[in-house]
Amino acid sequence: MKVTDKIVAKINRIDTGDVFGYDTLGLKSDEIIAGSKALSRLVGRGVIKRARKGYYYKPKVSLFGEQKPREDALLSLYLFEKNKQVAYITGTRLYNRLGLTTQVPSSIRVASLDKQVKGIVGNVVIRPAKSYVRVTSDTIKYLELLDVIMYVFKLKWTFPKRVFS
Repeated sequence: MKVTDKIVAKINRIDTGDVFGYDTLGLKSDEIIAGSKALSRLVGRGVIKRARKGYYYKPKVSLFGEQKPREDALLSLYLFEKNKQVAYITGTRLYNRLGLTTQVPSSIRVASLDKQVKGIVGNVVIRPAKSYVRVTSDTIKYLELLDVIMYVFKLKWTFPKRVFS
């Protein structure tokens, strides 16, 4: 079986709107180059769309046209590496999720220790933030709590003094 046929068969089994990469396709090391060329051809024909470098999705077609995958599926590309969480969402997006603000940010801050996470997901820009400890699934709740505490103290000092008197 040719690599292209193998890739097309696996893509046909993937649901529309799901994001997938090379690891999902199960390509061997000697099939990577042929696989990337086959995926590039499939993008050119419109069978799949590129989400970001190395990641693709099957577009969902409705009465209103093609729909991109959900924002959280695209965000998970930036938050996880090899099924391990290496970054977390902080800033206004975190405060909105926790109900501390009603602001809807046009950019999302993603904190990571090892790398700067930058990108664009739909209409939202992803900006880097610094984490001072290693991010794991166990430490995220504590890191988010510390970010919220820091936000509350920062908010207190930005208000006029007569508000807190």
